[in-house]
Amino acid sequence: MSASVVITGPTPTASLGAVQGQVGVPTGNFTITPNEAITCTVSFSDLSLTEQTQAGGTFTPSSLTFNNSITPQTFTYTPAKIGNQLIKASFSDPTITKSADLWVVTTH
Repeated sequence: MSASVVITGPTPTASLGAVQGQVGVPTGNFTITPNEAITCTVSFSDLSLTEQTQAGGTFTPSSLTFNNSITPQTFTYTPAKIGNQLIKASFSDPTITKSADLWVVTTH
């Protein structure tokens, strides 16, 4: 069985992929939880679905490192634009499967 991770957002609705955000204000914690010990680096990117370009938001921390670990780790996202942003998590180990990408909807 290959390793997998579940990515959850800061609110109960985040499991459905929708997270409310505000430009310039960090979201609550997103959590990446492995189903078994993994060794990899996780980097993040965002895409403005309106403009089909990078959304320019920031992630804190900018990446996560798992070293033979099953311990959940967290990150936050600070939106830079109004609109729908798709957050993507990329894993240095391509065999790790993830639950889903997460959306951040900035409202103002």
